[in-house]
Amino acid sequence: MDVLKALNNLTIWKLPIDDKTKQKTNQKKQMKMINTELHKKQKVINSTGQIAFWKQLDRTTCEQLISRVPSIQRIIKGGNLKKICRDIEAGKWKQTGVPIILSDNGALIDGQHRVKAFLECGFYPEVLIVTNVEHDGGYKAIDIGQSRTFGDVFKANKIADYTKASSIALRLMRIEKKDLCKGSSMPLSAQDLLETYYENQDKIVYWKCRHNKLNSLISATIRAAISCYAEDYITRAAVDNFWDQVETGIGSGGAQSLRRTLIVNANKSRGRYAHDDLAFVTLLALKMHETGAGQRALKVTKHVPYFH
Repeated sequence: MDVLKALNNLTIWKLPIDDKTKQKTNQKKQMKMINTELHKKQKVINSTGQIAFWKQLDRTTCEQLISRVPSIQRIIKGGNLKKICRDIEAGKWKQTGVPIILSDNGALIDGQHRVKAFLECGFYPEVLIVTNVEHDGGYKAIDIGQSRTFGDVFKANKIADYTKASSIALRLMRIEKKDLCKGSSMPLSAQDLLETYYENQDKIVYWKCRHNKLNSLISATIRAAISCYAEDYITRAAVDNFWDQVETGIGSGGAQSLRRTLIVNANKSRGRYAHDDLAFVTLLALKMHETGAGQRALKVTKHVPYFH
């Protein structure tokens, strides 16, 4: 039986409700036949040239695979590695058919946690391997096993300073969607975040390293995200002037109100502002700076002082 033809011919029979058990049994039998043929055939090549095959691992093969982990790959997550090792040692690890994936240049782009665990435990099962996957495009699309952080996704897209860039883009996106003080309730995807980054790339690159002397008072992520957002409404020069006044202590109004608030907050042993609260008072101070309001105490309320 041709494996690809068998897969194409796999159908869901429309049987009466009282015959569901027979329907499931027939499907299982057909899938068992397909799996048997796959093992016999060993290799299957699809229309794009990707090759899938089963291979019995050994120590040498695992070492070779680990040596092919590219720099673009995320670092090994200790918790995930330990969990796989515990399952192996307890006899609970199961072959699920999730493949180990090699790119078209031979790099291991998915499966490094499993292969590393196999080596540490001296456990070498038969696994499904898929090769010849496009290196860059394949890595960006994969999300199997340990979930990838937004930083991992930005790294895969070769974005400089990927951890900070993804954090700034995330906070900027929440501000733009008016989700600042809702406990990060806004649903989003990595693609949403990448789109936000690329739409605001020039601003993020400019602001992420500005006014670093203030890092002990307010994080670069919050500062940069709010600056990216505010410059669309009060110009980049005005925002820069605001932060200059906060940093030097020379000036009045919103800038000095924020400086005083940040210093008091930094000196508290407990009860410091949460990140969203810091973003709130910063937005409020910027609006005061833009309107020329006088210096006053900054308080967090239910009404977030967005510019839009």
